[in-house]
Amino acid sequence: MNLFKKLTFSLFTVALSTSTFMSCNQGNKSASGRDSSTVKAVAEKIEPIVYVDSDSLSSKYDYYKDVRSQMEEKGKKLQADVELRGRSFQSEVQAYQKNAVNLTPDEKKSTEARLGRKNQELQSYQQTLNQQLGQEEQEINKKVYDKIQLYLKDYCKKNSHKMVLMYSRGGNLLYGDKSLDVTIEVAKELNELYKTEKK
Repeated sequence: MNLFKKLTFSLFTVALSTSTFMSCNQGNKSASGRDSSTVKAVAEKIEPIVYVDSDSLSSKYDYYKDVRSQMEEKGKKLQADVELRGRSFQSEVQAYQKNAVNLTPDEKKSTEARLGRKNQELQSYQQTLNQQLGQEEQEINKKVYDKIQLYLKDYCKKNSHKMVLMYSRGGNLLYGDKSLDVTIEVAKELNELYKTEKK
């Protein structure tokens, strides 16, 4: 039964890629309306572009690791509960099948109806848990997104970056020189902020 999944890395990647793009471009005004000398100066100025390795950041960002661990632990407990209910139901079904020959037609009909209702209730329970976990997962990824976005706004200003790209296996960024990789620095500062928040 693959009902409960750990906090998906793909959602973290989406949150990270969106936040890196938005945070470094918010507040940048269009060159339209400026005089020609200002436009020329902006055009001639080369702003640094750096990138973050999402695989590496996800393994280094303590907040992400903590919430993922919490979700996995909760998923395991709920999974165990569902499996326990499922085994209990299967035992009832097997008991009915074993003793069916001794039951009257009315008793068979009543038992089958009861087992049918119980099966539907079990399926409904699984679906409800699935929806709840999915909603919690979305909320967690929004928090991850908000934290990264807020941090990168200040990071871009502090380091005069115009853009922070995201590198991930199979993504659009095929190669980036290691000198432009700021993953370790970003993870370190994010973790420092997280430690402060936990106090």
